[in-house]
Amino acid sequence: MLANKKKCRICKGDFIKKNFLEYKSMPSSAQNFPKLKNLKNEKGINLLVCQCSKCGIVQVVNKPVGYYKEVIRSSAFSKEMKDYRKNQFKKFINKYKLKKKKIIEIGSGYGEYLSLLDKENLKSFGIEFSNSAIKASRKKKLNVMKGYINKVNYKLNHSPFDAFFIFSF
Repeated sequence: MLANKKKCRICKGDFIKKNFLEYKSMPSSAQNFPKLKNLKNEKGINLLVCQCSKCGIVQVVNKPVGYYKEVIRSSAFSKEMKDYRKNQFKKFINKYKLKKKKIIEIGSGYGEYLSLLDKENLKSFGIEFSNSAIKASRKKKLNVMKGYINKVNYKLNHSPFDAFFIFSF
């Protein structure tokens, strides 16, 4: 069992002995699916989901795909989703009195949501790993910095922030 050899990413505790979930013969990534002519050679992977016995967090224990820092998400969204997010942002901003405050989107992608936040009378910032996404965001005049938060003591430029958003992670 793969989980016996791994530790929790959060607290380094051991996983509960019984797997939470196991999906057999799953595609090894969300991108680059095999071509039809190569499908007979595709073995897939067993995707193992376990729960930490110490902190209780549920997580996939397989090795991440090579492009995990550059998560791919839709670069556009429907009018309904845009309206939904705008309304959601306004409620959040009003509830926590964030007008003119500093807010950051972690993993800001191509600036889809950051561009909505930018119109809400905030000092909005984004952090993103993908160079192409940063370039596209900056072209939209969005304040995006290069980075990937992977350590407890990671330092963010322009911090502290009054609020943050993380979408699609």
